[in-house]
Amino acid sequence: MPSQTDEDELFRACCSDIEAAHVSLGNSLGWRFVTCPRDNFTKTARFWLVTLHPGGRRDYPEHPQPSQEAGSAYLVESWDDQAVGTDPLQRQIQMLFDELAKQTGRPSGNELLSISLSSHFIPFRAPSFADLENKRPTIEFSKRLWRRILSTFHPKLLIVLDRNGYKAFAQILASQFGEALSEVEYPTGWGSYVARIRQFPDGPTLCWIPNLSRFKIFGRPESAAQVVEIVKAATRNASDT
Repeated sequence: MPSQTDEDELFRACCSDIEAAHVSLGNSLGWRFVTCPRDNFTKTARFWLVTLHPGGRRDYPEHPQPSQEAGSAYLVESWDDQAVGTDPLQRQIQMLFDELAKQTGRPSGNELLSISLSSHFIPFRAPSFADLENKRPTIEFSKRLWRRILSTFHPKLLIVLDRNGYKAFAQILASQFGEALSEVEYPTGWGSYVARIRQFPDGPTLCWIPNLSRFKIFGRPESAAQVVEIVKAATRNASDT
């Protein structure tokens, strides 16, 4: 079981590796590691949210690279000159955590979000996935980074919002816990798009929800019943015990 010192060392090592790879892989727009307080990078964080990569066409000095000590980036940051916490993706994540809180008996979604770990599968900023430099070595670096983290930290629920991240985490978790017991698809109420959930034996639940920047299913009447079923299934094995 990792100690606080172990966690601090792992955090620093990850940041050092990311900073070095940012240069060696030819990126120039900066990087981000965890989009929450450093204290959330811990074995006790039961819920993880991992998006694909930081977006944007420039570095944003107001958005700290190692961690966001003011709180969850989905609650405390201003994106694209909008009011704090009102970007469409921020609102989708807030509503996702509202539903997670309901299903797990937490006081509120914001409270749950404030103690959860959030990050990016690929830590390097780019306007889009297509614009990332050296994609293959970048993805391989990101896999090594998360394999190292998941060898120490074992969340109850890992939510990803991208197919690339879902595939990579499925491989990493299978190598650590064995192949998933099953993969179940759940309709999102948005055409034929589905969410996918894998439960690993003695390991986390891995949940893929289509990119909420594009598919704004939370707060959408046509998807209301479906998102309840998705979150209910995702949290079935995500108790604190």
